[in-house]
Amino acid sequence: VVDAMDLNKSAYAALKLYEVVPYLNETAHIWASGAIHVSGEFWSRLDREEREAFAQAAAEGAAHFNELIVKDEELAVSEAAKAGGHVVKIPDRAPWERAAQKVWDEFAPKLGGIERIRAIHGL
Repeated sequence: VVDAMDLNKSAYAALKLYEVVPYLNETAHIWASGAIHVSGEFWSRLDREEREAFAQAAAEGAAHFNELIVKDEELAVSEAAKAGGHVVKIPDRAPWERAAQKVWDEFAPKLGGIERIRAIHGL
């Protein structure tokens, strides 16, 4: 019998899941990232200079969010460890990635192509 759930590190600590699921397997299949979305109508009303300024600010904001997420997850793992939780890094992620490939292929056209997914994933 395997007790497991599919959440991120922050949720693992915040929900005190280490009390019932003492081992968190780190598969790196969940990624929290910063993203900014605007409507096409809004975007079309901006001139080139405003679009560039907005895009720059959005990129900086998303990068800052990503930094906050990393810090939050580090804190979450630390808190869980103090309370008896354990993080197990999966040494061979290849089987997980092979299983995910079907999902990647399905969503690739909606996300700008498989190259974009691979770039995000670091492949």
